[in-house]
Amino acid sequence: MSENFVYDVPKTLPVILLLDNSGSMASGGNINVLNNAVNTMLKSFRELDSVIATISVSIISFGSNVKMISKLLPVEEVADINLTASGSTPYGEALRMAKDMIEAKDNFPSRSYRPAIITVSDGMPNDDWQSALEAFKNTGRSSKCHCMAMSIGAGDGTPAFDVLSKFAGGAENVFFANNAKDIHKFFKFITTTIKTRTQSSNPNLIPVLDFASIPEVSDDDEDILY
Repeated sequence: MSENFVYDVPKTLPVILLLDNSGSMASGGNINVLNNAVNTMLKSFRELDSVIATISVSIISFGSNVKMISKLLPVEEVADINLTASGSTPYGEALRMAKDMIEAKDNFPSRSYRPAIITVSDGMPNDDWQSALEAFKNTGRSSKCHCMAMSIGAGDGTPAFDVLSKFAGGAENVFFANNAKDIHKFFKFITTTIKTRTQSSNPNLIPVLDFASIPEVSDDDEDILY
């Protein structure tokens, strides 16, 4: 074999999860459903086989404190989550932590595609979230991210939904979850979106997918692990 032969190394597609584990997420067992839905998604990502892009994942939780559960790592190195619900909703601090990571170029080598940032929350932030959100959306590298959100229980027109709408760039990019099936369906949609990007000739382009086309989750779906 020629010594000059060079293998193409796939670029990475970063996925950053901002997960609300405040005390209210204990209601209806939502925190357990969230754990299982995220872990199912991670399992699917680990099984992905693409020569175009690999997936790296970072997970930040915000509840009684803001914690980086996983720094940005290849998905094969990211452990399953097991969040518990307690405390308030310091979303602004979580946004600042995410932005600091995104702005640090060492975390995002030149061979990186446009990051996908997903927020999941069930309530109104109770810290200085306004300035953090404005900086995240309008300055630096974070302003170029693909943002999506899921509102658990807080419907369109509520202040909590409005916060997520501002993060995601419009209400059409916020998905409403009213029960466990909705939470799992959202993460199936995220999985489909990310997989589609890794298989695209240009993973920086965001696919236009119909959320309604994602199959409903049945009561005996093996992805739902209570």
